[in-house]
Amino acid sequence: MKKKIEKFRLAEKNEFEAIFNLYNKTKIDQLKKNILQWGYWDKNYPNKEFIINHLNKKVLFVLLYSNKIIGAVVLNQEQSIEWNDIKWTGDIDKSLVIHAMIIDPKMQGRGFGSKFLEFCEQQAIIHGLKYIRLDAFKKNIISNRLYQSRKYKNLGTVIFDKKPDNNKKYYCYEKIL
Repeated sequence: MKKKIEKFRLAEKNEFEAIFNLYNKTKIDQLKKNILQWGYWDKNYPNKEFIINHLNKKVLFVLLYSNKIIGAVVLNQEQSIEWNDIKWTGDIDKSLVIHAMIIDPKMQGRGFGSKFLEFCEQQAIIHGLKYIRLDAFKKNIISNRLYQSRKYKNLGTVIFDKKPDNNKKYYCYEKIL
């Protein structure tokens, strides 16, 4: 029996549709679970422009399993303005920021999220960076549990005013590598 393996790599422009469909599938799954992280507001982030922009900048990575895209993440050094009041350990120029990391809902619970974070951490180290930063929706218990299990430290809460009432709070995490 052939073993199914996972592979991490930079996304390719011809994979736009698959990546876009995966983000939409994930958004629908989150809404069904009442996780209003990426609902029908703020131009439906992450949207087509988000994906195209990051494909063009070559900062969108995918996770493949059995040659099928089952995950996506943006890795860069851009921070949300809402993060300005957080007391980060290190400078942004020594930090890699994780944005919009997803795993196909049908593939969740199999350790892929942890492996994807490990890949992100390796990318930071390869590029000489010392910190990883991200934010996580306060009510997304599974994501928060994942970051905590991987030794990410919660440095505080930020408010995203564009989000719906009762769904504006996000935790800011950092990990020293």
